[in-house]
Amino acid sequence: MTIDEHLAAIAATLHALAEAQLRTQTATEGLVRAQTQTQETIGSMATSIGKYVDAADARMKRLEENSTASYAPSPPSTPTARANTNKRAERLPRGRHGLKPG
Repeated sequence: MTIDEHLAAIAATLHALAEAQLRTQTATEGLVRAQTQTQETIGSMATSIGKYVDAADARMKRLEENSTASYAPSPPSTPTARANTNKRAERLPRGRHGLKPG
C-alpha cells in the first residue's frame, strides 16, 4: 500500500466518522425533543389528575354532608313534642340489665 492509498483510506474513514457523528447528533436532538414533549405531557396529565382528584374530594365531601344532614334527627320543635321525646327516652332500658348506668 502506497502512502497515497493509505492517506485515501484514512480520509475515507474520517469522512465516514464525520457522517456518523452528524447522524448521531441528529438522532440525539430528536431524542431530546421527544423527552421534552414527554415531560410536558406527563406534567399536563399530573395537573389533570390533580384537578380530577380535587373535584372528586369535593363531591365526596358534599355527599357526606348531605347524607349526614338528611339522617340527622331534627330536634322537637314544640314544648309538647320535647316532653313526649323525653317520656319515650325514660321508657328505654337503662344499661345492661335495665339498671341506670353509673
